Amino acid sequence: MRGGKQRELLALLVVHANDVVSSDGLIEGLWRDQPPPSALKTLQVLLSRLRSDLGSASGALETHGYGYLLRVDPERFDADAFRAGVEGGRRALARGEAEEAATALRAALALWRGQALAEFRYHEFAQSEIARLEELRLAAQEERIAADLARINELRKAVAYGGREPVTEIYAWIAANSLRASTGSGRAGCSFLLTLRCDLDPAGRTQELPLTSASPLG
Repeated sequence: MRGGKQRELLALLVVHANDVVSSDGLIEGLWRDQPPPSALKTLQVLLSRLRSDLGSASGALETHGYGYLLRVDPERFDADAFRAGVEGGRRALARGEAEEAATALRAALALWRGQALAEFRYHEFAQSEIARLEELRLAAQEERIAADLARINELRKAVAYGGREPVTEIYAWIAANSLRASTGSGRAGCSFLLTLRCDLDPAGRTQELPLTSASPLG
């Protein structure tokens, strides 16, 4: 993909994927309030080059009257996959299925690779989408923590009521590292899980949890 305005044009169309964007809207997004006199002609050249660069997928760029639409399969679009994963996790959490919720939310968050639209973070056309995605990511992180804590609470109740065998050290280790990764505070997670460990083990064993810098989660 050629640089400069052509990359901006593609990003602008991706932000509005599957929606028609008028020529005026594209010009405003590319040049804000200072379009050159040849803006419309330049836009036509950029669109032609974009179709060429898309190759066999050039049909995804459609003309609709005085506007253009980039057709994208939602299943192949990371932002849509992320939103769908978060919604799935929320539904599972609402049903009380903490483990399923945590798994779905973790998978959705794993789609992130750095900042959203990082290359265009200073471009006005990307600001709203960046803000929406970042807000949803923060909410997903909070809900994933809630799901993890709900799962831990389920384990505590199962042991307290004799529903299963005492939870082993490995369960406590997984829970401790999960919480530490969630909170970003090893000390807080360790303190919480040391208390939890006493609750989980009816025998009152106090073996030290293997929370060291060698753990997979750091």
